[in-house]
Amino acid sequence: MKIENSLFRAAAAPKPRLPLCMPCTLYGAGHPLDAETTNISYCGLGIRLSSVADGQDWSTVDKVVIPDIGLLDIEVRWHQGDQLGLILRNAQATRAMLTAYFEQIGAFPA
Repeated sequence: MKIENSLFRAAAAPKPRLPLCMPCTLYGAGHPLDAETTNISYCGLGIRLSSVADGQDWSTVDKVVIPDIGLLDIEVRWHQGDQLGLILRNAQATRAMLTAYFEQIGAFPA
């Protein structure tokens, strides 16, 4: 029996990501948080915090600065321990900036 209107969706394929090991700083309400970028794509970033930030209100974190790339408007999509998943708020506007960076280093998200 085929179900036409299932409540379940097929899992979306992950966006191609480029491994990256670069320091970054997260900004929002409160003090800046030092971290490390672990991967990047045209849609988001993987981040590892320098230490677990217990009690941090992740909804207030809205910017990240990455050397050689610049200031990006972000939203924290998920966090677990010292790991964060960030999405770019305005991926279309950021695309040119990221393309320039990827061309500079000679690598693109696969």
